[in-house]
Amino acid sequence: MYQLRIEIPGLPKLQSGAFGHWRARRVHDSKWKDLVGYELIGRRPPKPLERAEVSCVRYSAANKAPDFENLAASFKPLIDQLVGTVIVDDSQDHIGQPSYQWEKCPRGKGRVVIEVREGD
Repeated sequence: MYQLRIEIPGLPKLQSGAFGHWRARRVHDSKWKDLVGYELIGRRPPKPLERAEVSCVRYSAANKAPDFENLAASFKPLIDQLVGTVIVDDSQDHIGQPSYQWEKCPRGKGRVVIEVREGD
């Protein structure tokens, strides 16, 4: 059974009002896709998974959790990078509804963690 855990230091921007211009979003998303891509080197399954469970955790020093929509949206470019390499597609047919969580951590220790587990 295939399992993957990716931990990347730093925090992708929350989506609400974070980007003034489409080019800024493109640069941001490209950076995060690259970071995930580097973590996948030598760790991909033999073929993309037809079914998988995906969980995402954002660790930040913020005083409260971001609203759920922004939390989930901040992981979009990261999950998009898994498509075609780790998972067949990010539709509900293949990954259901991913789990998105927020955890408080000390300032300067912000990070994101993505876990993928092969499904039935």
